Parts: sequence; structure tokens; C-alpha cells
Amino acid sequence: MSRLLLTFAIPEGTGANRMLLEYALALRTHGHDVVLAHGDSTAHSPELPEAGVRMLGDLRNAGVVCIECQGYRSLFSATLKRRLIGLADEFDVDAVIGFQQLDRKYALSLSRTKQIPCVIAALNRHTFWGPPPVAWLKRFVYTRMLRRSVSLVVCSSEEVEREILNEFHIPREKTTLIPNGLRLHHELAGLSVRQATRDELEIASDDVVLISIGRIDIQKGQDLLLMRWLE
Repeated sequence: MSRLLLTFAIPEGTGANRMLLEYALALRTHGHDVVLAHGDSTAHSPELPEAGVRMLGDLRNAGVVCIECQGYRSLFSATLKRRLIGLADEFDVDAVIGFQQLDRKYALSLSRTKQIPCVIAALNRHTFWGPPPVAWLKRFVYTRMLRRSVSLVVCSSEEVEREILNEFHIPREKTTLIPNGLRLHHELAGLSVRQATRDELEIASDDVVLISIGRIDIQKGQDLLLMRWLE
């Protein structure tokens, strides 16, 4: 079986973190050895929230080696790159998987340095932050690294796959479409609860209600949902 190194910049315990957990557990179930090189902070706090700590605990209980690494939030950290190269050598990994936009550049760089396959989990559309020149440069460098080093891009939706094909010009044979899917741990609300919610919000019983869980952001694709519904 393969020995895999996963990079993951922000272990907050929600969103993409849930998909990381599901993927890592599936890899362990199929007998692969998994090493997770994760960040030490979140976007808003230097400390990991309880959900992130719990997620890392679940991964360790499943046999995933979790190693904290500093530097993911830097534009590019040579120290972190050396750290990842050291982990790749220490665990003699066969491939690297990048899960978040902040850590994918390290996964791609490691792949080129060690000449090992690199898989990118494209869980949403890409956004490059900063003033226009900076955002353009980030996109240019990332696109070049992606086209030069990626072995496979796992796309979470048709829209994400179109972006990978048309905007980053990755060959179709290097993409695959696997829609996100999470196990639900709670029962869905019954008809009476749903009607009571409509009554409270003064929503007619025949009005369409769209629910989005998460921040309002282009990466989340709320615009696509609205356009599809309005067609």
C-alpha cells in the first residue's frame, strides 16, 4: 500500500476539514499509511478551536500521523518547504496530497523536488487575494506550478472542474469529479418544524426557500445556486 503525505494549512474542524477527515479515514480503511502535515493556527486565531483539536484526535485514533508545521500562512516559507522535504524523506512517502489553497503550493513544490506524484483536492473555486497586481501574480505562479507538477486534480463539482479545465488549462485526463459528501449525524426537521419556521419568518408555504450554511463568498457558489434556480 502507498505512504501518503497530506498537507493541510488550517485545521479548523469545519468545511474542508470535514472532507479531509473523510478522505484520510477512507485512505486508512483501504490500508494506506497517511501522514498529515498540518498548520498550527487558523485564519482568525493563533489557537486551534475545539473542533479542530477534536478532528486531529479522530485522525490520530485512526492511525494517521499528525505533525504540526509552522509557516503555512506565509506567502512562501523556505523553512516549511525544508520541513516537508524532511517528512517526505523520513516517512518515504509515495505521493503528496494538497487540500487547501494555502498549502497546495507546498504540495506542488514538494512534488517537483522529490519527483513524486501530487494530487490536489479542489474543493471550491479559487480566489487570489490582494491588490490586482498581487492577485494576478499569485494566479500566474499557481497556474504554472499546477500545470508543471500536478498529477491529478480531484474536483468537487462540475463548476470547479470547468474552472480547472478552462482557466488553469489542466488536461482533462488529469482531472476527476468526486462530489463532496458528508455523513449526516442529525435527523432532518419534520414537516411541522419546517412549517413552524416558515410561520415564524412569515414565509408562504409555496415559496421556495434556499438555505446556505457558510460564509457568503464567491468560493461558496451562492451565485451559481441563484442563477440555476432563476433559469
